[in-house]
Amino acid sequence: MSPKQEKAVVDWESFRFAALLCALGIGLLLVVFLTPDATNRNFRALLSVARASPWRHWGDWPAAWCSFKIILLSLAGFLILFPHAMVLRLQQRHTLSNLIMAATPFLFPVYLVGVYCLIKSLL
Repeated sequence: MSPKQEKAVVDWESFRFAALLCALGIGLLLVVFLTPDATNRNFRALLSVARASPWRHWGDWPAAWCSFKIILLSLAGFLILFPHAMVLRLQQRHTLSNLIMAATPFLFPVYLVGVYCLIKSLL
């Protein structure tokens, strides 16, 4: 196998891996948006339900579920953005790839808020 053909095989495997990660991210988004909120709080936003749980009320399961959905939302965002940046990098579009990779750290605070609200609702 020539080096050029070998590089094409490696690129195909990278595209397949990126597609798998993106499909996993879309699957997590479907879980977040298609599962019920497990609450009868008049269709409030996920963050407002998760933050409404007081520290003294242990085991607030609706708030814990909404917190878990916030965590899944941040992970889904990363699993969708990162493969796109990886594919753009393989296509030699470094500027756009760097822009997308620069946007991914903004999902980390969303993850931390979800973890904080989950701990707050369960403890």
